[in-house]
Amino acid sequence: MARGKAKEANKEFAESVRLSPKNSMYPYERGMVFNYLNQNDEAEKSFKLAFSLDKGNVEAAYQLAYLYATRSDKQQAESYINHILDNHRDHPKANSAKLLKEYIYKGSADKLPLKVDPGQYHLSRSKSLYKSKQYGLCLIEAETAARLSPEDLKVQEILAGLHSMFLRLDMAEQSVEKFIDYAKTNNKLKSRGYQELADIEVLRGHLKKAKELYEKAKGLGDPNGIAKASLEEFSDQVDSTERQPLNPNVLFINPINALNRKGEIFAHFGMYQRAMGIYSMVLRISPTNLTALLNTATANYKNEKYNRTISILERLFVIHPNHENIIAHRLLLARAYVMKGDLGDGVKNLAIIFQRTLPI
Repeated sequence: MARGKAKEANKEFAESVRLSPKNSMYPYERGMVFNYLNQNDEAEKSFKLAFSLDKGNVEAAYQLAYLYATRSDKQQAESYINHILDNHRDHPKANSAKLLKEYIYKGSADKLPLKVDPGQYHLSRSKSLYKSKQYGLCLIEAETAARLSPEDLKVQEILAGLHSMFLRLDMAEQSVEKFIDYAKTNNKLKSRGYQELADIEVLRGHLKKAKELYEKAKGLGDPNGIAKASLEEFSDQVDSTERQPLNPNVLFINPINALNRKGEIFAHFGMYQRAMGIYSMVLRISPTNLTALLNTATANYKNEKYNRTISILERLFVIHPNHENIIAHRLLLARAYVMKGDLGDGVKNLAIIFQRTLPI
């Protein structure tokens, strides 16, 4: 948001407040614009109005707490922090409120930024929107932050990560290339950048190019060992593989769906360890996600880890006893038991499949 656009936005929010005087979001958003313009007294008035209209407006309460903390007004700051922690402990802003309280108790409130840095402002908005599962707006805010802070490597890295996670491959490639350029002589960061570019080429089905980029990442240090692990899983026919498994017309906006698809593509090319690492990211977000658990079991089976496959699939019957892919689930379990050498349980699961598919 450029300064001129901020002022235009403020006029629009002022009109919205006039037309809808009971809606707390309009004065809150107006306060955020004043905050962005570093007009703190006007921001305070707007946040107070928003909070008076709706005591459930946690964002307004937090902004007031922060404002009073920067003014060393401990009493007022704590009143708003305690309101959040007492009534809205599960809100994404509660963790920020706890951190702010620690600053106050440690006597470190003077270290809080008094003026808004535009890039950090939009980055903070992006993080908040991500926690609220407003992923489209989250991406827009991250792009704005990166544009306003082109030399901030952390901001550029976050944007590249978001573009990659949502499988916006062309945009991810541009973001990563900028990140590598800004990293200059920092080989650790450049290595991570080339590893990410290699991942993008895997998703495009360009394995020969991906292998070259992984080698480059490995040569620059490979701090997380991802490039080395990826290279170990490449097939001997990598040079002749030029398939495009990702439909460029599909738009992913949910991280769970996008990450599951990303893992499936790595598994498609026999990179099962990488795939399982991606599925584990899904399971950190949603521990009982059916697709990720089935994908993890399949990757373990392909990797000849039959005990692990059986453990996951048996547990899935408890979590999802009658899901739509139950036949494929039972079949994979039967095969895992047979490959493990347990013919009895293998036949048992095949019999269950036979019974389910018989006409009544």
